[in-house]
Amino acid sequence: MRLAALLLATMALHTAEAQTWRSMEVSRQLRDSTEHRVTIRYGAGRFTLRPTREPVLYSMSLRYDEDRMRPVHDYNPDARILSLGVDGESVRWTRFVTSRNESEMRLDLSESVPLDLRLELGATRARVDAGGLTIHSLRVQTGAADAVLDFSAPNRGRLRELDLELGAASFVITNLGNANVDRIRVEGGVGSVDLDFGDALARDVDVEANMALGKLALHLPPDVGIRAEIRRVLAGFQHPGLVRRGDAFYSENWDTARTRIRIRAETVFGAIEVHRDR
Repeated sequence: MRLAALLLATMALHTAEAQTWRSMEVSRQLRDSTEHRVTIRYGAGRFTLRPTREPVLYSMSLRYDEDRMRPVHDYNPDARILSLGVDGESVRWTRFVTSRNESEMRLDLSESVPLDLRLELGATRARVDAGGLTIHSLRVQTGAADAVLDFSAPNRGRLRELDLELGAASFVITNLGNANVDRIRVEGGVGSVDLDFGDALARDVDVEANMALGKLALHLPPDVGIRAEIRRVLAGFQHPGLVRRGDAFYSENWDTARTRIRIRAETVFGAIEVHRDR
């Protein structure tokens, strides 16, 4: 055991010594406010995203190891396709990452540009503030991530679909009532997903979820009507205040509610919880 620990420590030391850290900042002036397709790839480290009112399409700041990573900031103005992040990184030594040798990406996106936004995140600590952006479609793919997505202000567009594909991740979404979303799809692995809709829901929402070993928790406003259709094997389902009718569970106000949420979820060894917190 001592020999194994010594070998790991030595390998981590050599890895740290081999690192060549660089910093860069890049931005692009805003010249086209029509819808853009934006893909962000970031494999390991700290990641933050927020809206900006500055006259730029984006502003990106990176701290990276040039021996393992290549910055990406490709833009096709004709197709309105933007790719940002890094390529070529390895997460082999994630267990040895500290605040001194951790890569970091900070990104600002324009509030004024409608977005088809895709986030591909690996072993990251991600904090995304989507409040005030104009998002028409949002897809998030994660590995072993610790991620928080906050709609701190209303989405300026109508979010047709929020698509989550998660591995061994802890993923929290707050103020979902501000997302102006029609449909949410969750494909979960062994992590946990927390969907908090806040105090109000502006429109009806459909939620479809498939959880393997993880937990899905939904926190809903008290006045929303709820219909939950749950398929489970060796799994738990917490649903205080919901009553079974036929093949689904309903809230008492389902027939009279101004806004409704329809939940269709499947799980084997996971857990599903529906809460009306406020």
